[in-house]
Amino acid sequence: MPVTPVDLAGAKILITGPTGQVALPVVEHFAKIADVHALARFRKAEEREAIERLGAKVLQADLADAASLSVVPEDFDYVLNFAVVKSGDFEYDLAANAEGVGNLMMRCRNAKAFLHFSSTAVYEYVGQEPRAENAPLGDNHRVMFPTYSISKIAAETVCRFVAHQHKIPTTIARLSVPYRGAILLRQPLYTKGTAFTEEERVAFGLEGLLPHAVSTLALQGQRVRANVMRHADPLQRYV
Repeated sequence: MPVTPVDLAGAKILITGPTGQVALPVVEHFAKIADVHALARFRKAEEREAIERLGAKVLQADLADAASLSVVPEDFDYVLNFAVVKSGDFEYDLAANAEGVGNLMMRCRNAKAFLHFSSTAVYEYVGQEPRAENAPLGDNHRVMFPTYSISKIAAETVCRFVAHQHKIPTTIARLSVPYRGAILLRQPLYTKGTAFTEEERVAFGLEGLLPHAVSTLALQGQRVRANVMRHADPLQRYV
């Protein structure tokens, strides 16, 4: 669908989740050309100070607590919702992510547009197969983040409902996994260890974080099997 780019210079923009690895560079960019307000819980003083140094105005609130959003002005031109909570507590995570986006949209329902950032984690797991927008949904991040996929699906549902009810121009963007560097190596669903090729190591910021030699997943599997088979006792093999 063709779209017309919007000039955000001078606009009043609210960005939630500003300290995250996806939102932070967005705050840094737009704070130079627009009136950017950054909303988060800001439990660490250094994170608040870092955002202020970028030139953004800080708003301290919790999306799970509608009353705390009283500090949020109601005259934003655009809202970019990057906020996400994955504490592992279903009650709080659903409140912060799903109810939270509803609370935020109700507060900012006069905005010209609302952009909600979701994730491809909402899709049913089918390996590396490409997904269509209407592909089946599923709980594919449960092993890594138990509440994440379900919270993201719930948030999209609330987002659509509020957008329709209050005629808020809204876009939901499902981002692919942005992990890179040491963070990527700690994600069991995505890391390949030494199987990352030289090109992938450059692209994902893994240079210097892995042994130099590239070892395919097949070779890694063979080594693991050889180590298991070294044991004569079946109990030692599978404990």
